[in-house]
Amino acid sequence: MYWALASTAAYLAASNVATANPSNHGRGSGLKSASYHDGAGVLKYVNPLIGTRGIIPDSNGFMISSVSTPFGTTRWTPQTRENYIPQVPYSDLERRAHGFQATHQPDGWVSKAR
Repeated sequence: MYWALASTAAYLAASNVATANPSNHGRGSGLKSASYHDGAGVLKYVNPLIGTRGIIPDSNGFMISSVSTPFGTTRWTPQTRENYIPQVPYSDLERRAHGFQATHQPDGWVSKAR
């Protein structure tokens, strides 16, 4: 599922994004060696998978990995699980994608507070 998010981010940013270390479980930066990021500029500090490895909805910090243009109101995110409140639509633990979803939801906490 990382390829889908990374491809979209690379398209919007026109550069490489960082990849996560699978043993990191969405915590910390999970950046690979510096040689991987040569020429990446500030994007070498980007990890779009932070907070995407929660087994149950409350264990991932309700982070939604998404990409958008600067100040964009609609963001795109891959969808690997059924989208219901308060669960986020993407988990890095899932191996099957349902597609992509346009969302205005910044994170799961917005809908959980209701």
